[in-house]
Amino acid sequence: MKNCIGKDLTKIPMPVNFSEPLSMLQRLTEDFEYSEILDQAAMCSDSCEQLSYVAAFHVSFLCYNGLLIDLNCFMQHYFWGETYECDRMDDMGWRCINEQVSHHPSTGCLNFARDASGSVTGCVMNNAEVVRYVLNGTWDTKIDGCAVLKIKETDTKGKPVFELGPSKTLWTRRQLTEEQERYYCFTEFACQLNESEAGVAPSDSRMRPDQRLMEEAKWDEANTEKVRLEEKQRANRRRREVEAEQAATEGARDLPTDGSTCKEERSEK
Repeated sequence: MKNCIGKDLTKIPMPVNFSEPLSMLQRLTEDFEYSEILDQAAMCSDSCEQLSYVAAFHVSFLCYNGLLIDLNCFMQHYFWGETYECDRMDDMGWRCINEQVSHHPSTGCLNFARDASGSVTGCVMNNAEVVRYVLNGTWDTKIDGCAVLKIKETDTKGKPVFELGPSKTLWTRRQLTEEQERYYCFTEFACQLNESEAGVAPSDSRMRPDQRLMEEAKWDEANTEKVRLEEKQRANRRRREVEAEQAATEGARDLPTDGSTCKEERSEK
């Protein structure tokens, strides 16, 4: 380093001893570590509360800066054309792709994308078409509702401005079990649909032997039973087709148009 005294430190190779094993492009992605804060902000009905979440998110990615200063570490130098892709769609619902597009001046490009929020909005009107309640939420999480206390003048876009009461959660999705993948992601209610019950009709879905064997993880027996039932169904269909053909040759069915009972007339043979 003594040979670099007096030189522009941005234009000389720096030893890796002074750097951490992450590049600037990776550090840019680290800003989204607490992205769930933005998810909470997206579900807020109060714009001021929403802005509070956004402010908290902007502070969150600065929380480790003090530790880096204590360690005297610098981010790894990045190269022109270097890219970094971080795909966290499965667990965090977003993907980030970065590229160093210029060296002097140093310019990086960041593209952030996430799954569709699945947001749901709506309103409830009375018979006079006056909005009484406002609904918002997401189709896969929860739905909140607010009573409209007062309808103010329209805004600059010609839309009415509502003064809303306190938000009330109308529906919240029940969480699945920890072993949901073993149970086809069934909810507890869905699992109860196949419980045996006395007195049901023979045609009830719970009486299907192939389905019951499948639930008991008897796969070979379930496949054999499924084939048997399908063959039986085909045989019954062929039998009904033959019976219908015979009935057509023996007589005709008139469909009355006056609402009276259908009558069958058979021709004399």
